[in-house]
Amino acid sequence: MNALDQARQRPMHTATEVAHWARTTPQTARRWITGYTYRSGSGQRWSPPVARPRSDEPFLTFEHVVEIAAVAALRRAGLSMQRIRSDIDFARKELDIEHPLLSERFLTDGRELFLRDEATHPNFTNLSRVGQIAWSELEAVLRELDYAEDLLAQRWWPAGRDVGVVVDPLINFGRPVVAIVGVRTETLVDRWAAGVTLAELAEEYRISPSVVERAVQFENRSGAIAA
Repeated sequence: MNALDQARQRPMHTATEVAHWARTTPQTARRWITGYTYRSGSGQRWSPPVARPRSDEPFLTFEHVVEIAAVAALRRAGLSMQRIRSDIDFARKELDIEHPLLSERFLTDGRELFLRDEATHPNFTNLSRVGQIAWSELEAVLRELDYAEDLLAQRWWPAGRDVGVVVDPLINFGRPVVAIVGVRTETLVDRWAAGVTLAELAEEYRISPSVVERAVQFENRSGAIAA
């Protein structure tokens, strides 16, 4: 196992951190990894994990970060957990993609999955509005990823590449950093909250004030919460 593989699978994030980056809740992020029980008309039922858990370790890996962000995007687009699991399982079995949400192949091979009609799945495509919206949301996340030679996610630009904030498991223990200087976004926010101005931070780190401002906005951003 090389350094990147080790970094991808190293437990180093709390559910709270991952939920903030992926715009969901810590409880939801954890449930997608561990699975959960719920009550229905037929009694108590088990909802299995969407992503494959690595161990009983309480901290999450970079692989979990990417998978949770992708599932959150699909939930915001209106897909049910049952549908998401079905498509992921199909990609694993029929397309032979072990970790679909981490794989660059899913950008092309996976597109059709989210346009299939439930009644005929997996045989025919249905260019339905919900399918197009779902793929659009997921593709936005997948295109924020850089991929390594093994076609698996190597780093993630959680607010889009133009913002300049990156999550790289090989840099700063996988915390979001300003890409051009490697400083943690949380460090900039803490110092700004303590009274250091954007201009002073920009001068200290030799970056433009707009870069600092985007980093602060990333840490403080709010938006739709996926559940």
